[in-house]
Amino acid sequence: MLGGNSQEKHAADSEWRPTLEGFKDIVSAKAGKQFAQFDPITFTQQVVNGNVFHVKYQVGEAEWIHAKVYNPLPHTGLPSEC
Repeated sequence: MLGGNSQEKHAADSEWRPTLEGFKDIVSAKAGKQFAQFDPITFTQQVVNGNVFHVKYQVGEAEWIHAKVYNPLPHTGLPSEC
């Protein structure tokens, strides 16, 4: 569907994994804490003048968080935001 979210994808075998891992600083800042573990597990992607990612991260042995991150198009020069 145009402008809609993609099907849920597994991050382990995705070309987007490095990008998803790169959101650690902004997700940590938004959560107000640092994570020793930060592994993207699953995600959906929505293309809207950039990419909106809904990501499930494992941040501890039995702890997960969900984050929504907007990654603007590169030519804008704007940073990603959570």
